[in-house]
Amino acid sequence: MGKLHIDRVALVSRATMNFDLEKEFVAPLQEKGIDVVRCHALDEMTEEFFAVRYDVMFLDVSLSQNGINSMSEDVQRIREHDRAIAIIAMFDEECEADILRVLGYGVQDYLIKGQSTPETVRRVASYAMQRKRYEEKLSYLAMHDHLTGLMNGELIPATLKQAIQSAKREKSLVALYYVDIDNFSEINQLHGHHVGNALLIDVAARLQNVLEEDCILARLSADVFVIIDIADDLDACAVLAEEIIETMRVHTEIGNISLHLSASIGVATFPECALEASELMMHAEYALQNAKKEGKGRYRFFSAELNEVARKRIHLTRDLKEKMNDEMFSLHYQPKIDLKTGVVTGAEALIRWQHPVYGYIPPDQFIPLAEEAGLIQNVSTWVLQTACKQHQHPIFSNIDIAVNLSAREMCNPELVSLVQHMLREHAMPPQRLIIEITETAMLADNATTLHVMHQLKDLGIKLYMDDFGIGYSSIDYLRRYPLDALKIDRSFVMHMDERRDDQKIVKLMIDIGHELDLRVVAEGLEKEDQLAMLQQMQCDAAQGYFIAKPMASQQFVTWYDQYVPRIPPLRLCSG
Repeated sequence: MGKLHIDRVALVSRATMNFDLEKEFVAPLQEKGIDVVRCHALDEMTEEFFAVRYDVMFLDVSLSQNGINSMSEDVQRIREHDRAIAIIAMFDEECEADILRVLGYGVQDYLIKGQSTPETVRRVASYAMQRKRYEEKLSYLAMHDHLTGLMNGELIPATLKQAIQSAKREKSLVALYYVDIDNFSEINQLHGHHVGNALLIDVAARLQNVLEEDCILARLSADVFVIIDIADDLDACAVLAEEIIETMRVHTEIGNISLHLSASIGVATFPECALEASELMMHAEYALQNAKKEGKGRYRFFSAELNEVARKRIHLTRDLKEKMNDEMFSLHYQPKIDLKTGVVTGAEALIRWQHPVYGYIPPDQFIPLAEEAGLIQNVSTWVLQTACKQHQHPIFSNIDIAVNLSAREMCNPELVSLVQHMLREHAMPPQRLIIEITETAMLADNATTLHVMHQLKDLGIKLYMDDFGIGYSSIDYLRRYPLDALKIDRSFVMHMDERRDDQKIVKLMIDIGHELDLRVVAEGLEKEDQLAMLQQMQCDAAQGYFIAKPMASQQFVTWYDQYVPRIPPLRLCSG
């Protein structure tokens, strides 16, 4: 009988002229100690009939009201009572088309009445039960997260829909929480996936401990968990959100690594925020994004204002997909000066989007949209293409042009050939191109990124680390990566004349860069006092509003023609 033990069988059939029900089915099973429960019509399968658990059901196809045509409904009704039961269809005669059709309804196997031996009946019952267990296991794996054992994203829409239907009947509220582990990607990249996986298991356990039994917890994506809760009111939703925030605001040990945890939460409720499951999920996600933008470690509810933001995001994403061209985007240039001579040595090319409906769209809004839509390579290609093309102007040909590339681009093996093609097409010397890369981009895929960077360096291109100081800075990878310069993040520079700690940090970063034979560029220079400090610290170059704001290409040309370098400490032209 195989590895699975069969205790009870349901036999739903009736005897016919050519079929001895007792001899062919009942006796062979009972001889093996199997309890056989019989009924002779489908309407006899009542609640009382299903009050006991069956391992296998032999189901006579001829009992269905419309034969094969209604068999699907009968199987579905049986599954509603018992999803785990293995079903074997019994046919009066062998018809391949009918057999395949019934198997497609979710039946595990079949027999032909009057043609089965006792051994065949027992063997088919055992195999059907094994097949059903295997199907259940595959179904479970498909619908559950293999790491935490929680429901995965596939089940969330249907589960949320059921919760909404229940709330409609009971006139209650459904709260949907999106819980995101702050800085999870950095933790994963810095300490490895084994630490990240252990952290996810730890977080799942923490969330389960704080939730009531009737709350549904699922893992939606890498570091986002979803909670579905039937709540009394909005105040109760806020209380739970605060409990989750506190539960996640802890130090935890993963192996021998100490990690500081925090989480951001987005909350959307039915019926206040949305009436459909898909819309509620979208709104919870936008609420989460808003919480993270406000500083992380907090929760935010979806609101009417966020609803407008959601609509705007949809429109902008559509425009990115359908209308990307020179009329849509433009490049603005912010000059960079040498702090010893005051001479303009280069400019950073910054993409700008002036939307016909929404007006100016900051890059920190549309770049994430492009990444989510899989269009960031198109945007980066446009920036490179345009910068190389505009470098043909006599003014631009005298200075270096810097462009920013995302983490995804730096992991793209085709990047080097793309850059080569554009430099060649527009006759731009590779020594005039600077590619600025964030610390996060370097950590994204160490081996691939390092290989791409070395190839770019071999072309003669300069490589700058952008936003230095705000990520997981490591002296080791500063030494290993083929960098030419560090750019100190503006957050340290713009207040250094007021904050002594910022002064110390900036001085330390300049010293580190020089010890590694790297040039150091300060971003966010806004005041003359800051300029004097940077000169005293022997910083190499700077950019910021004190020198000039980013300008359209023609405005930059005009500004450059009028700019007169002044040797420090004389005040530079503010543009």
